[in-house]
Amino acid sequence: MSDTTFNAVYIDGSFIKKYIGSVPEIYISVYICAKSTGISDAEYLSKILSADILKVSMALEFWNEKGVIISQEKKTKKLSFDERPTYYAQELQIYADKNPYIRQMFDSAQKHLGRLLTHSDLSAVFGFHHWLGLDADAVDLLLEYCTSKGHRNMRYIERVAIDWAENGITTKDKAIERIHLYNNDFRQIMRAMGQSSRNPIDTEEKIMKKWVEEYKMPMDVIELACEKTVMNTGKASFGYADKIITNWKNSGITTLDGVKAEEEKFAKERYQKAENTAPKTSAPKTNNVGSIYDFSLIEKLEMENLRKENE
Repeated sequence: MSDTTFNAVYIDGSFIKKYIGSVPEIYISVYICAKSTGISDAEYLSKILSADILKVSMALEFWNEKGVIISQEKKTKKLSFDERPTYYAQELQIYADKNPYIRQMFDSAQKHLGRLLTHSDLSAVFGFHHWLGLDADAVDLLLEYCTSKGHRNMRYIERVAIDWAENGITTKDKAIERIHLYNNDFRQIMRAMGQSSRNPIDTEEKIMKKWVEEYKMPMDVIELACEKTVMNTGKASFGYADKIITNWKNSGITTLDGVKAEEEKFAKERYQKAENTAPKTSAPKTNNVGSIYDFSLIEKLEMENLRKENE
């Protein structure tokens, strides 16, 4: 694990009093290692510590139950500005002197912000790492991302940092994934909805994230659902689009060809049902299926039914 980054770990007096001497030594080792690396994976930590993976798993489970370590797959509790610890200037200086990566983090912040950092700035940046748990590389990417969009107000940057922490975005790799999701995938979907001039609201973000990350639906299929939504409802209804995409997902449809095949199948079944229930007439029959199937009308009727269900 030569590429593993180990960061300084702050252990307060209450932790020492409560746990040191009362839990197995391997539990303390796992705690320190997980906090230092920002990684809560049992297999990974067992290799670093040369420890039995079962014991490491038991230690992680213990700390998670105590609310001390939160696995990366789980969300943390909601955070607020009022919970941010207070860091004194002398304290920050000591951290910077003893930990080169802290000094580098401060220097990088000053470069991104383009100004001399105040004590308040330094305290906020250090809090991203110490309080929110972002590693130094993730903090650097956070500052680069915000300032590249013209946001140099520390209050704004801290809001983004809290959002990342609440969603388990604490490493550079996870931050890169997050930025791609917001800068590319979300933007494409908003354009398909005809909403490229505004940012998505929280509810819309959750729905889009479900399509991309949970459903893993290809972007061209998502865009088609959005286009159908606007055409059939006349507005950017994310709830309506969600109905369409969820139906496709439940039917195992993940491609444009799959959508086309399913719609044609549905249209034929609907037509045949209507034909079987309609009064018999002496009108001439034809074997030309394409000339009697009004697929566009049937699709419009189905979309209208979906719209009514969504209302």
